[in-house]
Amino acid sequence: MQQSNALPSVLRDLHAIRSATFGIFASDGTLFRSALFGRDALEASEDLLDFHPEIAHSVIRALAALQGRREAAPGPDTSEEEIGKIHHEARFRIVDGAAVDPQSQAIIDRLASRWGGSKDGFVYYGSIDATPLFVRLVSRFCAQYGTAFLDEHITTHTGATITVRDSLVSAADWIDQRISSSRTGFIEFHRRNPSGLPNQAWKDGFASYLHADGSFVNYDAPVAPVEVQGVAYDALRGAAALIRETDPLHAARWERLSQSLQSRILSAFWMPKEGYFAMALDRHPVTGAVRKVETLSSNPGTLLDTTLFDNLPIDLYRTYVGGIVQHIMRKDFLTGVGVRCRSLKHASLTGYADYQGSQTVWPKETYDIAKGLRKHGFSRLARALEVRLLNGMNSSGAHVEFLYAPVSGEPITRPYSTDDAHSCAGTNIPENAQAWSVSAAYAIKRRLGKGREEPEAPTPWHGALEQHILHAIPAIPLHVHAHDIEQETTPRNLSGINIARGKALETELPRSRHHMRLPFRHRLPAGSQLGS
Repeated sequence: MQQSNALPSVLRDLHAIRSATFGIFASDGTLFRSALFGRDALEASEDLLDFHPEIAHSVIRALAALQGRREAAPGPDTSEEEIGKIHHEARFRIVDGAAVDPQSQAIIDRLASRWGGSKDGFVYYGSIDATPLFVRLVSRFCAQYGTAFLDEHITTHTGATITVRDSLVSAADWIDQRISSSRTGFIEFHRRNPSGLPNQAWKDGFASYLHADGSFVNYDAPVAPVEVQGVAYDALRGAAALIRETDPLHAARWERLSQSLQSRILSAFWMPKEGYFAMALDRHPVTGAVRKVETLSSNPGTLLDTTLFDNLPIDLYRTYVGGIVQHIMRKDFLTGVGVRCRSLKHASLTGYADYQGSQTVWPKETYDIAKGLRKHGFSRLARALEVRLLNGMNSSGAHVEFLYAPVSGEPITRPYSTDDAHSCAGTNIPENAQAWSVSAAYAIKRRLGKGREEPEAPTPWHGALEQHILHAIPAIPLHVHAHDIEQETTPRNLSGINIARGKALETELPRSRHHMRLPFRHRLPAGSQLGS
């Protein structure tokens, strides 16, 4: 972990993660260097779309070239490839004309044997959110820079020649097929490879999907994360708009599908008693009944950065948007460095700081939520999150993958591995120069650099709710100089993380949930994260 007192350079890190072949790498750290992660590249490209459209252009072409072209048979060692599907993770021995470093090659060797690759590399498709994110990015790119891009030609990994339009339609067809073939009417993950990732959305950590009683979701049946449905709604609408003139039948079908999907999301995931959305839907292991994963998580906060609520009657709009805003800015979620992945109400579920739990904050997700707040007219709340996000990374001295935020005390912005039994038990030291952390910081700094005042709330309802929340949360200034960071840094910020204890507790977790099956039969060593 970088320990310099210097503020991290977003320009330096953006340059470091740029790729001539892929557009952008997942990070410049040890685990994800030289790797192309579908969702990471797509989200970073969205963040940078206003400033660097060439990155989105390269990423879309790279992902279209690797897009699924066949239906891989389920079973051990399969890549989980499907026609139209955008991949999760791709690694190759030669990248941008040079051999990757030894550690990256070792990762290739280890994962290729499980995910249908070879010593020269692999493409693994275990992700359900990359495909709707891809369609949404194409539609947003075209909305800003024109549709001529759709006619560009691409050579696929099988040697076929297609256009960007062909790739878009194939990806939208995959979304359509997944929704239409599901008993719930949602996009769901259910791995086809016993060695594949069990959690195939962005929260892919070992304990990311837990019920409020601490039991794992049922991995033996499909699981539908709420945020994926919101992106799928955007994707269907965007794809329909782009092909309306050339393929009106397809466009009309996707419009109808998006409308029915919107209705199902609002009905199936909403928890009236809590006034908030469920994290996901899974199925009871005995009866097969669909049930809500009622654990209070940050996932619904990212729905604000979709168009899911845009055309609702005002009373429903205020119910859903107001519910999300009030929950996500409460003290059980909000920290001095961003939004926790899981509410502190569930902090005791694991007994350690799991990868995407109550004691971790991901800058990527905090920025997704901030974008949504700004979209809905809560610009001062968005600013409050953006300031916290930048302060966290500035205090870290790096654009880190995530930050530890213990239940009590200050965030740990500069963690190091230790065997101290009294230290926080966690499973990872965060990766440096993570792409979507870099892109978030870059976009925020470009906005702040314009020096504009935050706009007034669009309605009295927005203004009253925003003011009520601002009165309830601490006002935190932006730390823009190294001496600001030094003055704010305490011994707590530089605490150790007991990785060995965290991994041991993670290994024991399934045993304490004896009524649920261990979700990883062939998993990496406890705490290892080779996905992002």
